[in-house]
Amino acid sequence: MGYVFRETLIGLHRSPLLIASSISMISLSLYILGLFGLAIHNFYLALNEMEERIQIVAYIRDAATPEDVTELHDILASLPQVLSTQFVTKTEALQKASKELPEFRDIFSGLPNNPLPASFEIQLEPESRTPEGTLNVASTITDHPIVEGVEYGQEWVDRFFSLSQIAGGASLLIGIAFSIAASLIISTAVKVGVVARKNEIEIMQLVGARDRLILYPFLFEGALTGLSGGVIGLFLTYGTMKLMSQYVFSVDWLPTPWVLIGIGSTLFLGIATSALAVRKQLRDVIS
Repeated sequence: MGYVFRETLIGLHRSPLLIASSISMISLSLYILGLFGLAIHNFYLALNEMEERIQIVAYIRDAATPEDVTELHDILASLPQVLSTQFVTKTEALQKASKELPEFRDIFSGLPNNPLPASFEIQLEPESRTPEGTLNVASTITDHPIVEGVEYGQEWVDRFFSLSQIAGGASLLIGIAFSIAASLIISTAVKVGVVARKNEIEIMQLVGARDRLILYPFLFEGALTGLSGGVIGLFLTYGTMKLMSQYVFSVDWLPTPWVLIGIGSTLFLGIATSALAVRKQLRDVIS
């Protein structure tokens, strides 16, 4: 192990500019991939917030008795698609309207009677927040005797669901393309470092060094190069996220599994590419 570490340091000392260039390429690749990850992650967070706003509002007839309201509540609670329900009285509906529409507050207060109906605000389970799911629940309660009307914004739900599907497919394709491009750049950066020291590999083999003694220092060097580039790229991404949060708009950091996958990928590519490049050079010497 001491030999491997010593030879790795010697290799780094012999070609610092080449190593720095490789690390820079890896850092830039992971930085670009990280920015894409930030964009996708925060876009989906925004979509999730919008999805949570999907609800069904069932307006209740004024003639409904407390027993009728309780019966409808029990029906809603028994539906597997329903996450929660909240009953809004006529008084609460008027107070809410006055708060949300302050310009009409005087008009509301001057009305002889409260024109707003009571209602049930129905939140759906995540898997039911689809055009079919909302329509299914709405259809179930529309014909109930005390339900005067049902509102659930079918057109908006349809558009939102279509946007989610398009965004999911596009982000997957773009993510794969970015990942492949980053992998190729990282692999090329490490491979260039090995090929540039072709003569060194040939000399070591000609003087009788075993293949594994030649290979291990390059593996360690590839691991350090990949890991260093990955960490620097990660810090650049984090710094960009902080600057955007401070001066533009709030941005959430990447999920921990994504960060670990990014760092692990650069480490793996550094080792794997070094191994393949060195073995190729060893075969070329023999042939």
